[in-house]
Amino acid sequence: MPSETEVSTQVHTLETSGHKTLPSDYRIIKRRQCSEEFERSYLVYDYLDLTEGTRRAEQLNDCRKFAWFIRHKTTGKLKVASNGCRLRWCPICSKARSYHITEAVLKWIEGLKVSRFLTLTYAHSDAPLHHQIESLYKHFRQFRKRPLIKRNIQGGIWFFQVKKSTTDGKWHPHIHILTDSKYLDKSIYSQEWFATTKNSSIIDIRLVRNKKKSADYVARYAARPATLSEMSLTENIEVVTALHGKRLFGKWGSAKDCQIGGHVFAEAADWQKVGSYKHCIEHYFTDNRAKKIIDTWQNDGELPENVYFFELDDNKSRELNPDMFGCSLDDIELEGVP
Repeated sequence: MPSETEVSTQVHTLETSGHKTLPSDYRIIKRRQCSEEFERSYLVYDYLDLTEGTRRAEQLNDCRKFAWFIRHKTTGKLKVASNGCRLRWCPICSKARSYHITEAVLKWIEGLKVSRFLTLTYAHSDAPLHHQIESLYKHFRQFRKRPLIKRNIQGGIWFFQVKKSTTDGKWHPHIHILTDSKYLDKSIYSQEWFATTKNSSIIDIRLVRNKKKSADYVARYAARPATLSEMSLTENIEVVTALHGKRLFGKWGSAKDCQIGGHVFAEAADWQKVGSYKHCIEHYFTDNRAKKIIDTWQNDGELPENVYFFELDDNKSRELNPDMFGCSLDDIELEGVP
Protein backbone atom coordinates (compact mmCIF):
# COMPACT_ATOMS: atom_id res chain seq x y z
CA MET A 1 0.00 0.00 0.00
CA PRO A 2 1.46 3.39 -0.92
CA SER A 3 1.99 5.57 2.13
CA GLU A 4 0.62 9.07 2.40
CA THR A 5 4.12 10.42 1.76
CA GLU A 6 4.56 8.29 -1.36
CA VAL A 7 1.21 9.33 -2.77
CA SER A 8 1.96 12.96 -1.99
CA THR A 9 5.05 12.90 -4.21
CA GLN A 10 2.83 12.00 -7.14
CA VAL A 11 0.37 14.85 -6.74
CA HIS A 12 0.36 18.59 -6.52
CA THR A 13 -0.45 20.20 -3.19
CA LEU A 14 -2.54 23.31 -2.85
CA GLU A 15 -1.61 25.86 -0.20
CA THR A 16 -3.58 29.06 0.06
CA SER A 17 -3.82 31.65 2.79
CA GLY A 18 -6.92 30.99 4.85
CA HIS A 19 -7.39 27.52 3.33
CA LYS A 20 -6.45 24.02 4.28
CA THR A 21 -3.69 22.20 2.48
CA LEU A 22 -5.40 20.04 -0.11
CA PRO A 23 -3.67 17.20 -1.95
CA SER A 24 -5.08 16.42 -5.37
CA ASP A 25 -5.57 12.77 -4.39
CA TYR A 26 -8.81 12.75 -2.41
CA ARG A 27 -7.81 9.46 -0.73
CA ILE A 28 -5.13 11.27 1.27
CA ILE A 29 -7.69 13.58 2.88
CA LYS A 30 -9.89 10.68 3.93
CA ARG A 31 -7.02 8.54 5.23
CA ARG A 32 -5.63 11.33 7.39
CA GLN A 33 -8.76 11.06 9.52
CA CYS A 34 -8.19 7.37 10.32
CA SER A 35 -4.59 6.59 9.41
CA GLU A 36 -3.91 3.95 12.09
CA GLU A 37 -7.14 2.06 11.45
CA PHE A 38 -6.66 2.23 7.70
CA GLU A 39 -3.12 0.87 7.92
CA ARG A 40 -4.23 -1.99 10.17
CA SER A 41 -7.20 -2.86 7.95
CA TYR A 42 -4.91 -2.93 4.93
CA LEU A 43 -2.48 -5.31 6.65
CA VAL A 44 -5.32 -7.65 7.64
CA TYR A 45 -6.81 -7.71 4.15
CA ASP A 46 -3.37 -8.15 2.59
CA TYR A 47 -2.75 -11.21 4.78
CA LEU A 48 -6.19 -12.70 4.12
CA ASP A 49 -5.85 -12.08 0.37
CA LEU A 50 -2.78 -14.33 0.32
CA THR A 51 -4.60 -17.17 2.06
CA GLU A 52 -8.03 -16.75 0.44
CA GLY A 53 -7.11 -15.62 -3.07
CA THR A 54 -9.09 -12.38 -2.81
CA ARG A 55 -8.12 -8.79 -3.70
CA ARG A 56 -9.61 -6.84 -0.82
CA ALA A 57 -6.41 -4.93 -0.02
CA GLU A 58 -6.43 -3.55 -3.55
CA GLN A 59 -10.11 -2.75 -3.23
CA LEU A 60 -9.43 -0.92 0.05
CA ASN A 61 -6.56 1.04 -1.51
CA ASP A 62 -8.88 2.25 -4.30
CA CYS A 63 -11.50 3.57 -1.85
CA ARG A 64 -12.21 7.24 -2.73
CA LYS A 65 -9.92 7.05 -5.77
CA PHE A 66 -12.55 8.67 -8.01
CA ALA A 67 -13.87 11.96 -6.69
CA TRP A 68 -15.97 14.73 -8.23
CA PHE A 69 -17.31 18.05 -7.06
CA ILE A 70 -21.06 18.00 -7.52
CA ARG A 71 -23.57 20.82 -7.19
CA HIS A 72 -27.13 20.61 -5.92
CA LYS A 73 -29.32 21.93 -8.70
CA THR A 74 -31.64 23.83 -6.36
CA THR A 75 -29.43 25.10 -3.53
CA GLY A 76 -26.12 25.47 -5.37
CA LYS A 77 -24.33 23.74 -2.46
CA LEU A 78 -21.29 21.62 -3.26
CA LYS A 79 -20.23 18.19 -2.04
CA VAL A 80 -17.58 15.70 -3.06
CA ALA A 81 -18.97 12.47 -4.48
CA SER A 82 -16.52 9.59 -4.43
CA ASN A 83 -16.44 5.83 -4.80
CA GLY A 84 -16.67 3.67 -1.70
CA CYS A 85 -15.14 0.20 -1.40
CA ARG A 86 -17.89 -0.89 1.03
CA LEU A 87 -15.57 -3.30 2.80
CA ARG A 88 -16.65 -4.05 6.36
CA TRP A 89 -13.30 -3.06 7.87
CA CYS A 90 -12.64 0.04 5.78
CA PRO A 91 -12.59 2.88 8.35
CA ILE A 92 -13.52 5.45 5.70
CA CYS A 93 -16.65 3.58 4.63
CA SER A 94 -17.41 2.71 8.27
CA LYS A 95 -17.52 6.38 9.17
CA ALA A 96 -19.82 7.11 6.25
CA ARG A 97 -22.12 4.23 7.28
CA SER A 98 -22.22 5.56 10.82
CA TYR A 99 -23.71 8.86 9.61
CA HIS A 100 -26.60 7.05 7.92
CA ILE A 101 -27.16 4.77 10.92
CA THR A 102 -27.14 7.70 13.37
CA GLU A 103 -29.79 9.49 11.34
CA ALA A 104 -32.04 6.42 11.18
CA VAL A 105 -31.62 5.43 14.84
CA LEU A 106 -32.18 8.96 16.11
CA LYS A 107 -35.39 9.22 14.11
CA TRP A 108 -36.63 6.01 15.74
CA ILE A 109 -35.65 6.98 19.29
CA GLU A 110 -37.29 10.39 19.00
CA GLY A 111 -40.58 8.65 18.26
CA LEU A 112 -40.49 6.78 21.59
CA LYS A 113 -41.77 8.01 24.92
CA VAL A 114 -38.89 6.30 26.68
CA SER A 115 -35.93 4.19 25.60
CA ARG A 116 -33.45 2.12 27.57
CA PHE A 117 -29.94 0.91 26.79
CA LEU A 118 -29.42 -2.76 27.62
CA THR A 119 -26.08 -4.62 27.45
CA LEU A 120 -25.71 -8.42 27.56
CA THR A 121 -22.37 -10.17 27.96
CA TYR A 122 -20.50 -13.12 29.42
CA ALA A 123 -17.82 -13.59 32.05
CA HIS A 124 -14.40 -13.58 30.38
CA SER A 125 -13.39 -16.91 28.93
CA ASP A 126 -10.46 -18.66 27.24
CA ALA A 127 -12.77 -20.05 24.56
CA PRO A 128 -11.94 -19.08 20.95
CA LEU A 129 -13.61 -15.85 19.91
CA HIS A 130 -15.73 -17.43 17.19
CA HIS A 131 -17.20 -19.86 19.73
CA GLN A 132 -18.05 -17.02 22.09
CA ILE A 133 -19.72 -15.05 19.30
CA GLU A 134 -21.81 -18.03 18.14
CA SER A 135 -22.92 -18.67 21.72
CA LEU A 136 -23.71 -15.02 22.45
CA TYR A 137 -25.83 -14.68 19.31
CA LYS A 138 -27.71 -17.91 20.08
CA HIS A 139 -28.43 -16.86 23.65
CA PHE A 140 -29.54 -13.40 22.56
CA ARG A 141 -32.13 -14.94 20.23
CA GLN A 142 -33.37 -17.17 23.06
CA PHE A 143 -33.42 -14.26 25.52
CA ARG A 144 -35.75 -12.23 23.28
CA LYS A 145 -38.21 -15.15 23.13
CA ARG A 146 -38.58 -15.48 26.90
CA PRO A 147 -42.19 -14.57 27.90
CA LEU A 148 -41.25 -11.88 30.43
CA ILE A 149 -38.85 -10.22 27.97
CA LYS A 150 -41.39 -10.34 25.14
CA ARG A 151 -43.98 -8.65 27.34
CA ASN A 152 -41.66 -5.86 28.44
CA ILE A 153 -39.62 -5.13 25.30
CA GLN A 154 -41.75 -4.12 22.32
CA GLY A 155 -38.78 -3.84 19.98
CA GLY A 156 -35.23 -2.68 19.66
CA ILE A 157 -32.04 -2.13 17.72
CA TRP A 158 -29.06 -4.29 18.67
CA PHE A 159 -25.40 -4.21 17.72
CA PHE A 160 -22.33 -6.27 18.49
CA GLN A 161 -19.06 -5.03 19.96
CA VAL A 162 -15.86 -6.82 20.91
CA LYS A 163 -12.84 -5.62 22.88
CA LYS A 164 -9.85 -7.11 24.59
CA SER A 165 -10.07 -6.80 28.39
CA THR A 166 -7.49 -4.47 29.88
CA THR A 167 -7.42 -6.53 33.08
CA ASP A 168 -6.91 -10.12 31.91
CA GLY A 169 -6.33 -9.76 28.16
CA LYS A 170 -9.29 -12.00 27.28
CA TRP A 171 -11.96 -11.33 24.69
CA HIS A 172 -14.93 -9.29 25.83
CA PRO A 173 -17.79 -9.71 23.30
CA HIS A 174 -21.11 -8.10 24.12
CA ILE A 175 -24.41 -7.06 22.59
CA HIS A 176 -25.89 -3.60 23.14
CA ILE A 177 -29.60 -3.01 22.61
CA LEU A 178 -31.56 0.22 22.37
CA THR A 179 -34.98 -0.90 23.59
CA ASP A 180 -38.54 0.28 23.31
CA SER A 181 -39.44 -1.11 26.71
CA LYS A 182 -41.37 -0.80 29.92
CA TYR A 183 -39.60 -0.51 33.26
CA LEU A 184 -38.11 -3.77 34.49
CA ASP A 185 -35.72 -3.95 37.40
CA LYS A 186 -32.11 -4.72 36.59
CA SER A 187 -32.21 -7.80 38.82
CA ILE A 188 -35.03 -9.26 36.72
CA TYR A 189 -33.08 -8.77 33.49
CA SER A 190 -30.09 -10.40 35.17
CA GLN A 191 -32.15 -13.40 36.25
CA GLU A 192 -33.62 -13.80 32.77
CA TRP A 193 -30.17 -13.64 31.18
CA PHE A 194 -28.84 -16.24 33.60
CA ALA A 195 -31.83 -18.48 32.91
CA THR A 196 -30.97 -18.22 29.20
CA THR A 197 -27.20 -18.72 29.36
CA LYS A 198 -27.00 -20.98 32.46
CA ASN A 199 -23.69 -19.32 33.38
CA SER A 200 -23.89 -15.53 33.08
CA SER A 201 -25.98 -12.90 34.83
CA ILE A 202 -23.89 -9.97 33.57
CA ILE A 203 -26.15 -7.23 32.20
CA ASP A 204 -26.41 -3.46 32.34
CA ILE A 205 -29.55 -1.40 31.86
CA ARG A 206 -29.89 2.37 31.91
CA LEU A 207 -32.33 5.01 30.77
CA VAL A 208 -31.49 6.86 27.56
CA ARG A 209 -31.22 10.53 28.51
CA ASN A 210 -29.27 11.90 25.56
CA LYS A 211 -30.85 10.53 22.39
CA LYS A 212 -28.29 11.94 19.98
CA LYS A 213 -25.37 10.59 22.01
CA SER A 214 -26.99 7.15 22.18
CA ALA A 215 -27.64 7.12 18.44
CA ASP A 216 -24.02 8.10 17.77
CA TYR A 217 -22.80 5.29 20.04
CA VAL A 218 -24.96 2.71 18.31
CA ALA A 219 -23.86 3.92 14.88
CA ARG A 220 -20.15 3.87 15.70
CA TYR A 221 -20.10 0.21 16.66
CA ALA A 222 -22.80 -0.96 14.27
CA ALA A 223 -20.57 0.35 11.49
CA ARG A 224 -17.31 -0.98 13.00
CA PRO A 225 -17.57 -3.46 15.89
CA ALA A 226 -13.92 -3.32 16.98
CA THR A 227 -10.98 -0.93 16.93
CA LEU A 228 -8.24 -2.89 15.17
CA SER A 229 -5.43 -0.49 16.08
CA GLU A 230 -5.97 -1.31 19.76
CA MET A 231 -5.07 -4.97 19.16
CA SER A 232 -2.20 -6.98 17.74
CA LEU A 233 -2.26 -8.02 14.08
CA THR A 234 -2.84 -11.64 15.13
CA GLU A 235 -5.86 -10.54 17.17
CA ASN A 236 -7.08 -8.43 14.25
CA ILE A 237 -7.08 -11.47 12.00
CA GLU A 238 -8.97 -13.50 14.62
CA VAL A 239 -11.64 -10.78 14.96
CA VAL A 240 -12.09 -10.26 11.22
CA THR A 241 -12.25 -14.01 10.58
CA ALA A 242 -14.62 -14.70 13.47
CA LEU A 243 -17.05 -12.00 12.31
CA HIS A 244 -16.93 -12.90 8.63
CA GLY A 245 -20.49 -13.40 7.41
CA LYS A 246 -21.97 -12.45 10.78
CA ARG A 247 -24.59 -9.77 11.21
CA LEU A 248 -23.23 -6.87 13.24
CA PHE A 249 -26.56 -5.24 14.04
CA GLY A 250 -30.26 -5.83 13.67
CA LYS A 251 -33.74 -4.74 14.67
CA TRP A 252 -37.05 -6.27 15.64
CA GLY A 253 -40.57 -5.43 16.77
CA SER A 254 -41.36 -1.72 16.93
CA ALA A 255 -37.98 -0.93 15.32
CA LYS A 256 -38.52 -3.11 12.25
CA ASP A 257 -39.09 -0.09 9.99
CA CYS A 258 -35.93 1.72 11.09
CA GLN A 259 -33.75 2.04 7.96
CA ILE A 260 -30.36 1.13 9.40
CA GLY A 261 -29.24 -1.34 6.75
CA GLY A 262 -27.39 1.01 4.41
CA HIS A 263 -28.39 3.84 2.13
CA VAL A 264 -29.22 4.39 -1.50
CA PHE A 265 -28.19 7.51 -3.38
CA ALA A 266 -31.72 8.10 -4.63
CA GLU A 267 -31.25 11.82 -5.25
CA ALA A 268 -28.73 11.55 -8.11
CA ALA A 269 -31.06 13.52 -10.40
CA ASP A 270 -30.87 16.50 -7.99
CA TRP A 271 -27.11 16.85 -8.45
CA GLN A 272 -24.83 17.76 -11.35
CA LYS A 273 -21.10 17.36 -11.72
CA VAL A 274 -19.00 20.54 -11.94
CA GLY A 275 -15.49 19.08 -12.19
CA SER A 276 -13.24 16.28 -11.01
CA TYR A 277 -11.66 16.84 -7.61
CA LYS A 278 -8.13 16.21 -8.90
CA HIS A 279 -8.50 18.44 -11.97
CA CYS A 280 -9.87 21.37 -9.95
CA ILE A 281 -7.14 21.14 -7.30
CA GLU A 282 -4.36 20.99 -9.89
CA HIS A 283 -5.67 24.09 -11.70
CA TYR A 284 -6.56 26.20 -8.68
CA PHE A 285 -3.89 28.81 -9.46
CA THR A 286 -4.32 28.78 -13.22
CA ASP A 287 -8.08 28.78 -13.80
CA ASN A 288 -10.67 31.00 -12.11
CA ARG A 289 -13.36 28.36 -12.52
CA ALA A 290 -11.38 25.79 -10.55
CA LYS A 291 -10.62 28.40 -7.87
CA LYS A 292 -14.28 29.37 -7.65
CA ILE A 293 -15.38 25.75 -7.19
CA ILE A 294 -12.85 25.00 -4.44
CA ASP A 295 -13.38 28.28 -2.58
CA THR A 296 -17.15 27.78 -2.68
CA TRP A 297 -16.80 24.22 -1.37
CA GLN A 298 -14.47 25.16 1.48
CA ASN A 299 -16.62 28.10 2.55
CA ASP A 300 -19.91 26.18 2.25
CA GLY A 301 -21.13 28.70 -0.27
CA GLU A 302 -23.46 28.46 -3.26
CA LEU A 303 -22.00 27.91 -6.73
CA PRO A 304 -23.69 29.61 -9.69
CA GLU A 305 -25.22 27.18 -12.18
CA ASN A 306 -22.96 28.31 -15.02
CA VAL A 307 -19.64 27.53 -13.26
CA TYR A 308 -18.06 24.17 -14.10
CA PHE A 309 -14.60 22.95 -15.08
CA PHE A 310 -14.04 19.82 -17.16
CA GLU A 311 -10.97 18.25 -18.71
CA LEU A 312 -10.72 18.35 -22.51
CA ASP A 313 -11.34 14.62 -22.95
CA ASP A 314 -14.08 14.44 -20.34
CA ASN A 315 -17.69 13.63 -21.16
CA LYS A 316 -19.23 17.11 -21.11
CA SER A 317 -22.57 15.87 -19.76
CA ARG A 318 -23.16 17.29 -16.29
CA GLU A 319 -25.34 14.38 -15.19
CA LEU A 320 -23.97 11.86 -12.71
CA ASN A 321 -23.22 8.42 -14.13
CA PRO A 322 -21.51 5.25 -12.84
CA ASP A 323 -18.49 5.65 -15.15
CA MET A 324 -17.41 8.69 -13.13
CA PHE A 325 -16.74 6.53 -10.08
CA GLY A 326 -15.98 3.05 -11.33
CA CYS A 327 -18.99 1.73 -9.41
CA SER A 328 -22.77 2.02 -9.30
CA LEU A 329 -24.28 5.30 -8.11
CA ASP A 330 -25.58 3.46 -5.04
CA ASP A 331 -21.96 2.82 -4.02
CA ILE A 332 -20.87 6.45 -3.84
CA GLU A 333 -20.62 8.70 -0.82
CA LEU A 334 -21.44 12.41 -0.59
CA GLU A 335 -19.24 14.39 1.75
CA GLY A 336 -18.78 18.00 2.72
CA VAL A 337 -15.58 19.77 3.75
CA PRO A 338 -13.34 17.41 5.82
